[in-house]
Amino acid sequence: MVLLLAFILASCYAYSQQATGFYFTVECSKYTQKPKPVTLAEKKMTVCVTAQPVVTIDEFEAISDLFEIKEQNFSFFDVTLSSKAHETLKKIGATFAFNHLVFLIDDEVVFLFEVEIANPTRVFRITDSYHSRDIQRIYSKLKTLTIKE
Repeated sequence: MVLLLAFILASCYAYSQQATGFYFTVECSKYTQKPKPVTLAEKKMTVCVTAQPVVTIDEFEAISDLFEIKEQNFSFFDVTLSSKAHETLKKIGATFAFNHLVFLIDDEVVFLFEVEIANPTRVFRITDSYHSRDIQRIYSKLKTLTIKE
């Protein structure tokens, strides 16, 4: 009985936890995943995302160093997609009208991107204020997830 309960709880957790990657935003409904909170320029909102990522963490070609520019109160790092992932975004952009991608790490929205539908970029910049603990945490977690043995 305890084993069955543990399996059910693990299954529910696995279902609700979404993989790290880029997702499209979708209109929230009873059929979408639970809305995820996002804070943009001190504005709080929620977004719903597709069930599966359009680009997974395995399709990241490179993650730059974390740059911190004190004089401009600015920190950032870049995520470069593989050519295959970039082509996938282009094909989807030619078929469907989307303009927002959400970057999830461990089921947390870490960034919302506006994307040019006809010509999506291959390099995505994650930004925050200088010496932000959030961007340092996100960067460290992403680097840990992408270390390949």
